[in-house]
Amino acid sequence: LVKLLEVESREGEPTGRFYAEHLIYSLTARLLTHGRKLRPVKPATWCLPSPQLKRVIDKMKSNLCKSHDLQTLAQESGYSRNHFLRLFRDAMQCTPHRYLVRLRIEKAQSLMTNRSLRLIDIATECGFSSQAQFSKMFRQVLGITPNDYRHTLS
Repeated sequence: LVKLLEVESREGEPTGRFYAEHLIYSLTARLLTHGRKLRPVKPATWCLPSPQLKRVIDKMKSNLCKSHDLQTLAQESGYSRNHFLRLFRDAMQCTPHRYLVRLRIEKAQSLMTNRSLRLIDIATECGFSSQAQFSKMFRQVLGITPNDYRHTLS
């Protein structure tokens, strides 16, 4: 930077004034930070506080068959609908609906160990509207159909 500044001051072209000012600024910034390790700035992340998050998740778990709308879950947390959605997403890395689907799939997995239960009964018990919806969501979440998953249990 010093060499570039020296050349610019010797040659003195008309547009060189701005160039020289930028070189001086860069040189000053470099000298001020030389030898210091600058820590990268992490963006602030906001999460739903643990008690509110636990209350919302408990409400979801208490009745997996119920269609938990966003407004009701937001009221449970004490935040506005949009703010709750943002906080939940930051805390759980997914939307409340996606989390509810995961909870339903987990319950379905535990019920599938009982071979006497039909898939349609498991789907109903876990809050899915049909076996087709259950199969679609199961495959989306786990990458395998419920029937194939059940065969892996034996």
